[in-house]
Amino acid sequence: MPDINVDSSQITNVQKTMSTNMDDIITSLTTLKTSVQSLLQESGGLWMKQSSPLLREQFTKFAEDLNEAIKNIGDFSTTFQSILSNLNELDKGYSSSGTS
Repeated sequence: MPDINVDSSQITNVQKTMSTNMDDIITSLTTLKTSVQSLLQESGGLWMKQSSPLLREQFTKFAEDLNEAIKNIGDFSTTFQSILSNLNELDKGYSSSGTS
């Protein structure tokens, strides 16, 4: 027999925390990306004619890749919620078939 322990409130809390943190991280990353892009402009504080455009491009690509990875947090959050929903449906199905 499998060793299973399901705490629906804990699953829901973690799922909500993941969603909230994902949004906060994406917002922070967007702000950081804007700051770095501004810094690497000719009037931004770190301008090197040849290097700054390349650095800006590389950081933008890095931030986009990181943004996509962070969005995977949402996929995990959805997975946890789906597991909980499926278990609730299974439980409901068993309980209603036992009362017939």
